[in-house]
Amino acid sequence: MTLHRHASAADYLAIVGPTLRRRPVVNQLPLAIADTCARDPDRYGPDSVFYSVERDGAIRGAAVHTPPWPVQLSDASPDAARELAQVFAANHPSIVGVAGPDEAPARFADAFVAERGGSYALEFSFGLFELTSVNALREADGQWIVATPDHGDLIQEWLEAFRDEAIPHDPPPRDDAGASAAASGRAHLWLDRDGQPVSFLFNARDVEGWASIGPVYTPPPLRGSGYATTLVAAVSRAFLEHGRPGCTLFTDLANPTSNAIYERIGYRRIGSAYRYALVTTTVPGARRADRSG
Repeated sequence: MTLHRHASAADYLAIVGPTLRRRPVVNQLPLAIADTCARDPDRYGPDSVFYSVERDGAIRGAAVHTPPWPVQLSDASPDAARELAQVFAANHPSIVGVAGPDEAPARFADAFVAERGGSYALEFSFGLFELTSVNALREADGQWIVATPDHGDLIQEWLEAFRDEAIPHDPPPRDDAGASAAASGRAHLWLDRDGQPVSFLFNARDVEGWASIGPVYTPPPLRGSGYATTLVAAVSRAFLEHGRPGCTLFTDLANPTSNAIYERIGYRRIGSAYRYALVTTTVPGARRADRSG
């Protein structure tokens, strides 16, 4: 195997992108993160790194790291995941975790801890879903709108509440996250019959035409009325009607209620993704030479 450290996000996308785009839904996160870094080098700062592993002229796996986030893997063979773990152990030992599809993150975590010592623990299990048609459903009262800049403060509040409830280990949203989302044209709201916002979703990314849905949030007192279900169905249907090949989203596998809701809409689970937290100690002599090239 040959390990490559790419000089930039653009270089990574030029070399690795064609392979990852063969499975765009599975590899949407490394593709989207690298694309963001290529378009906006300041978005994640100067410490972002991009790696890939090649064997017999084919890319076997890839990784993107944008501190303070966990390492994000593409789909990767077991050998490639271990190879990537070893170079991170040698050159980036302060990483806090690893995420990716199927078995790749577990292979990475096991190899990383073998090199550096410490331990790892499963933090999140995600279901990966895709949709190509929307089922007929009973709709909640109200209407769907695209958020406007006037909704920035509300969306900021809901993004922070979503993070606290669903992903408390993630860094908090930026102070301007709500304003940015509200001005982007990607934020969507369901208004109740009185015209009050009651549910929110964000079109987080677009990869090879696939529209990614999430986060989706309804405040606890307003749940149970079908607002989020109706909003997700309406936005998903609109994306399909505008020529998208489909929509995709991640769910928390520990929440069977939300999984069942998405399945009723028409989302179909096609895979899994996992995130592991790394708690490491420095093992004397564990650091090895960087074999990237």
